[in-house]
Formats: sequence, C-alpha cells, structure tokens
Amino acid sequence: MAGRLTQTRGAQRAALYINSQFSQLGLSPFYVELSAKTDFDVKNANSNFIRPFSVEHLFKQTAGNNVVGTIKGKVHPEYYVVVTAHYDHLGVKGDRIFNGADDNASGVVAMLEVANTFTLFSPRLSWIFVATDAEEAGLYGAKAFVNSLPIDANKIVLNLNLDMLAQVGRKKRLYLHGLQRHFAIKSIVNRFIANTSKHKSTSFIPHSRDEMLELKWASKRYQQTTAINWLMASDHYAFYQAGIPYLYLGVAPHALYHTENDTWQHIDLKLYSAVLIKVNALAKYLDKTLK
Repeated sequence: MAGRLTQTRGAQRAALYINSQFSQLGLSPFYVELSAKTDFDVKNANSNFIRPFSVEHLFKQTAGNNVVGTIKGKVHPEYYVVVTAHYDHLGVKGDRIFNGADDNASGVVAMLEVANTFTLFSPRLSWIFVATDAEEAGLYGAKAFVNSLPIDANKIVLNLNLDMLAQVGRKKRLYLHGLQRHFAIKSIVNRFIANTSKHKSTSFIPHSRDEMLELKWASKRYQQTTAINWLMASDHYAFYQAGIPYLYLGVAPHALYHTENDTWQHIDLKLYSAVLIKVNALAKYLDKTLK
C-alpha cells in the first residue's frame, strides 16, 4: 500500500480494506447517511463505513477518509466507547517506502481484534471503531470525527486510542497515558493492571512468563526523558480538546520510528500476539465496569 500517505492510492486501498473488514465482522455504519461518496474510485465496493472529511488549517485544506463502524450495546446503548487507530503513514520518499508496520498497522489490527471480540460477546455499552486518516499530518481525521459527531459528546465515556503497539522492547511494556482528571475511570484501569500483572495468572489473560506484558503509566518523569508531548502525540488529543476522557496505549520511542525499517519483519509476532490478548482483555474489562 506504498506507505498509506493521506490522499494517495495506497491510503485509499487501506481504507477500502478496513471497510471490508468492518463489513465482514458485521459492524453497523456509524453515520445515518451512508458514506457512498468518496474521493476515489470504489467500483464494486460497499463503502458504507467510509466517511470523507476536509479540514482547513492555516488556509490549507486537508482531505481524507475515516472508516467508522459501531456495535450497539445491550445494557447501556446510549453510552459509547470510541476506539481510534490511525491507518495513514508517511508514504514513499524517493526509493524508500515507509510501511509503518508499528506506526500504525499494529494499532489498526488491535482495533479490529476488539471489534471481533464484541461481535462474539455482545458489549454492555455501544462501541465505535474509528480508523482515522491524516493523523501524521496533524490529527485531522480525529478532529474531523470529533467535530462532526451525530451523538452527544457527553455520552462518550472514553476514547481508547491505539497507536504503535508492536515494538514493546525487551521490557515487554505497553505505556498508558491519560485520565489525569478522571479518577473513577483511572481506578478501573488500575484494577485491571493489578489483576493482570506479570506475576499473576488470571481469568483475563492466560499465564505465560515469556508472553506476559506489563502495562505501565507514562509518568511525568518518564515523559520528560522521551522528549515527546504525550498529550498531543496522537489522535486522543482531539478528544481531550473536546473534554472527552481518553486512554492512550503505545510503546516507548524506538529506533524504527518513522523509518523505512518499520516493517512487519521487525515485529516479534509472539509478543505482538500477547499485545492483542492484553488489549482485548482491557476492552472487555472496560465494557464490564464503565458506565
């Protein structure tokens, strides 16, 4: 897909692929009107999940295509959790292809796994799955989604943002960020962390010393060592600006970030499978305990 740069054929192919996955999983289109009008050729394709957008910033228009599906909750369908994962990346520069396996194919796959889980086990809350475009250019897909909500933003109890999950490193660690002023939700996440620590075998995650991962909050001190603004680093910032609680999951900065070497061949698939198990378990726990 040639690095999935926004407004290229590669990004369009990625959007259509995610659209087809949403359809196969049995998700429902989030928007009342079907998103059949896109800025690219969708011959013989049902594109009901694709939501085109155009955002103006500094007198420049940025267009893209979010892919949005939903699963209705059985107990509290009026409350929503929004899962975001951007599918765009840096494209091609000269003879170099920036495939973006960790950034952020890994997050999109995790989102699809969560969606699959909730098609098999009906959730209590309603879940919205948003594969965002133009994150690399300025979080434009997430901003477009938040700014055109057909539902009351106050009914969104959480944004779960998945961005770069595969390169967990030797410490086998996923970092969390967010919920600074949302103590009730943060306590729920802390209970999950305590119940699924490296040294526990629980009903949430099968015990395997080699595959167990650690969830760890990105402390202020740690954030300072990474020279990354974790608040503004990914799509969750658009939700923060709208006053919606967010929980961001990602890995520590690594040498493959934004290089042509970020390919699937550099992913430890055994560890990444453990990531998918952990993210799925967290999603199910959140659905069980949030309101």
